Amino acid sequence: MFLLAMLFCLSTWSYSQVTINVIVTNTVPDTIKGVRVYVYPDTSVPSPVFPLQTDTTNIGGIATFVLPSLPLNTEFYVSTLDCDSVNFIIDTLTYTGNNSMGSNLVICVVTPDSLAGYVYLANDSKRPSPQQAMVYMIEKCANNTVNYIDSVLTDTNGFYLVDDYPDIDPGCELLMHARLLPSSPEYAKYLPAYHDSGKYALMWLGGKPVSKAMAGRSYVNLILPEAINPTGGPSTIGGYAINTISGGANPGKILMITDMLDIPVGYTYTDSRGVFSFGNLPFGSYKIFGDIWQKDNPPLTVTVHADHVNEYDIIFTENVIEFKGRIATGITAEEALSDIRLYPNPVTDYIYLHGTNTVAGSKTITLSGVAGNIIQQMQFADEEQVVIPANHIAPGIYLLKLDTEAGSSTFRVIK
Repeated sequence: MFLLAMLFCLSTWSYSQVTINVIVTNTVPDTIKGVRVYVYPDTSVPSPVFPLQTDTTNIGGIATFVLPSLPLNTEFYVSTLDCDSVNFIIDTLTYTGNNSMGSNLVICVVTPDSLAGYVYLANDSKRPSPQQAMVYMIEKCANNTVNYIDSVLTDTNGFYLVDDYPDIDPGCELLMHARLLPSSPEYAKYLPAYHDSGKYALMWLGGKPVSKAMAGRSYVNLILPEAINPTGGPSTIGGYAINTISGGANPGKILMITDMLDIPVGYTYTDSRGVFSFGNLPFGSYKIFGDIWQKDNPPLTVTVHADHVNEYDIIFTENVIEFKGRIATGITAEEALSDIRLYPNPVTDYIYLHGTNTVAGSKTITLSGVAGNIIQQMQFADEEQVVIPANHIAPGIYLLKLDTEAGSSTFRVIK
């Protein structure tokens, strides 16, 4: 029994546990948090089976492994996935009796022909969640045509890497743009933005071109500004966007709102009907503008206050050269017509005006687009119920004007 105990102690002493600390960095160097690291044996020779994996910590790129006892000269590998999400960076280690070993894996290696950098949230102390930001490469040419080239996801540390600087047509420049994905938990908190050398630009016209020489010398970083509406307020500013060329709604258009000092307050996209809304705003004046490529995007100033709490009648129009907002006028209700209600809204097959039977005399209904084009005009006799067929009109925003002997009133209609 004594001999067996001695053999057990010698065996334990000869094959004690092995600790491996793995540091994952890039070429800044900057430790990379949240990446998966693997340790596995060389299966070509007899050795203990220890396929292990863990993630680098939240405070840096360090992953710690405790391996079982190893015979001398056991060969094994430490690896992690490179930033291209395809190839692995692999380090080969051999156990020589030292029970504390280290490995340094360098990923996201930047070459002179590559394009790389970070996406920051408000400042360089915060970065997006893993693979929750998209970086876009955009070609801007001398005649202000703007074309999408390609896009790439950020990695686990807000880092992006493009292996080869894109081919740019003669007379053109490269713009870089970034935004959080809708799946990001902070999607509504940080605005999309363009690269602008340590700052940010909210519109394509303000983006700073990125030359190949600039990309080869340093990282091209993008800052997404934080919306500053922390406490909220009683006001809502909203409206709709139309395309004056097609006459229809403008869905999926980005609209941003800042205060009068150009500090971002928030952003949104128009819905399928072209409708947008900014809610919970404190009283004050704001700038609202879009970011439509190849077009001017002048800001619209809107003021809300105690006597004008909400503003719902903003119309953004897009034509060949600009995307511009205005506040609709002429949407009024005379006192004699104050009880008239339009329903349903949004409409389906018919538009009803409830209460018109209390207004004496004939009535004229004019349905038009917000650009002024008349869609339909109808006459109704005294005490006749006003019902307007709507199944033939396309989805969009319309104005319905009611003319009576007592006055006129205009209603906004959404289909």
